[in-house]
Amino acid sequence: MTGVQGSVPPRYELVARSQAGAEQFLRDLGALAEIEEALLGHCDTHWPEPPYKPQEYKKRLATFGWQPEVRVPPYSPAHDDLPINERYDALKFFDADGEEVGVAIEMEDWEIYNDLLKFRRGYERGQIAAGVILQPHYATLRYCYEHMLKLNEPLVGHIPILFVCARGPGLKEPAPPKSRTFSPYLMPKRS
Repeated sequence: MTGVQGSVPPRYELVARSQAGAEQFLRDLGALAEIEEALLGHCDTHWPEPPYKPQEYKKRLATFGWQPEVRVPPYSPAHDDLPINERYDALKFFDADGEEVGVAIEMEDWEIYNDLLKFRRGYERGQIAAGVILQPHYATLRYCYEHMLKLNEPLVGHIPILFVCARGPGLKEPAPPKSRTFSPYLMPKRS
């Protein structure tokens, strides 16, 4: 459903959660402004209930020069001959102090494990300097950033990764915590 003619849709906001300096780095490159314009433009167009449409985001990002479906290299050059065909959802190179640096975008709900591993491979090989995970709404972003990212910190904690989503009317918010009674965790006895 698109916006009602004659009404002014409310402005959506970009929510970002940053690791290893990703937000400032991407802001300085100009990448964050492009991502924000693509994401919020989509939400404004589809107000009052913007759908999560990765293919539409890719089209909007393409107007800024982002390349869709770029291959991710293996972790080691020793494996370059393997038939690996995993891809980022989008990739763009930016100028940083006279050198090109890559920024990869993955568009994912809560299943971010493969995305984090793609970022690790691309970062290790010098293909990217930062990764962005574009998520459907704040409820998922909060869960992934506060829980799932922390579980993977030993593997990706050093990599600049930014989690982003739009926030506003028609987008899911975190549910208030429910009062629950669980049995305690069963743990071995310690002396």
